[in-house]
Amino acid sequence: PHTYVVNDYRQQAVDHTLQDEDLPVTREHYGLPPDAFVFCNFNQQYKVDEETLQDWVRVLNAVEGSVLWLIRFGTSKAAE
Repeated sequence: PHTYVVNDYRQQAVDHTLQDEDLPVTREHYGLPPDAFVFCNFNQQYKVDEETLQDWVRVLNAVEGSVLWLIRFGTSKAAE
């Protein structure tokens, strides 16, 4: 929370900008499990090849209670 990684200057920032009065931000706000270790990758989905996906699956299987948080671009269903 409280960060924004610029991915594409043509896209607008998230539709909800966090303000001090919005605190605290919770994992639940983003649909993340409360006790999980969260791995993140905010690259565009076209950069995720089969080998990389298999590596992520191995890491997730090795780290109990972990999840992978991906960014969604437009109408892409790749993160699902």
